[in-house]
Amino acid sequence: TTTLIDQLTKQLADMQSWETASNEMDQMADAEDLEWDRRLANMDELLRESHARHVALKARLAESEQER
Repeated sequence: TTTLIDQLTKQLADMQSWETASNEMDQMADAEDLEWDRRLANMDELLRESHARHVALKARLAESEQER
């Protein structure tokens, strides 16, 4: 009986250890997801700004060509 209790105690400890490790990996993955979300938002903003500059330059070029 003592051996069975010892085995069950060890299994429980192992399960808790795996649960802790799994939770830590989930937290790291969540943090990484947040970082990538931030990076993508920054890239999206840069792309929008670049597009706005492109449209403005294209309009200026069209005006310049009309003035010729």
